[in-house]
This record gives sequence, structure tokens and C-alpha cells, in this order.
Amino acid sequence: MSATEAPPNWPNEPLAAILVQTARQAAPGRTAAIVTIRVAQILGADDVLALHDPALRTAVCEWNTHPDISDAERAVLAVTEQFVIDVHGLDDDTFTALQQHYSTTDTMAIMVHLAVSDGFTKRQIMFPTLTFDTQGGQ
Repeated sequence: MSATEAPPNWPNEPLAAILVQTARQAAPGRTAAIVTIRVAQILGADDVLALHDPALRTAVCEWNTHPDISDAERAVLAVTEQFVIDVHGLDDDTFTALQQHYSTTDTMAIMVHLAVSDGFTKRQIMFPTLTFDTQGGQ
């Protein structure tokens, strides 16, 4: 999936498309992909997972021990898991670990992408047939 494509059934309204694209492009390196994959794994969004490389999906699934996941990516995935499972459980230690690897700008970009990925994945699960037509109909 390219940085400008939205997964199937995501809103194709101009604002939503801009939000998704901007969030993906702002996140450093492959963090957008690993965040999207982990959110989809936790929420059971198999159609989103199918869009990603199987080797990367496996690495993200086994992120605590997989050799292809860096310490910086582990920090991102720890935040991702806690955010999706219970956002109120995020603590200073989790963010400190993230900030040891990323600048404030990159941390913000990662968090925006995480929020967008979480929200749109949940929306897709709740309303799988809902699509938006920017040409004047639904």
C-alpha cells in the first residue's frame, strides 16, 4: 500500500484522505507501517493486514523478541499496544522510552498516525460497508 492509498472502505472524503496521507507521511521511517499493522492485529482487522508484507507482519506480531524490530520500534509498539488496549494506561515511562529514540516532532507524528490508524480501523470494523462518495452520492 502506498503512502497515499487508504485501506479498503476507509472514507474517501477529501479531509479524511488528507488526514490519513499526512499522518502516514509524517511518521518517521517504517513506523507508520508497523503502527498500522499492530493496530490491525490487536483489533482483528484482517483486510488491513492483508495489505502489508507478511514478513513485516510476523516481525510486528513478535515485536518483543523479533530481531528485525529495533529498540526504537519496540518503543513505538509498546505505546501502540497500550494506546489501543487502554489509552489511560499510558504512563511517563512508556513515553520516556519513546522519546529516547525520537525527537519531539517525530514523537508527535507517530502519535498522530497512531490515533488516525486506531480511529479509522475501529470505524472500518464497526461500519464495514460504509463508504463515502465525494461525487455526490452514497
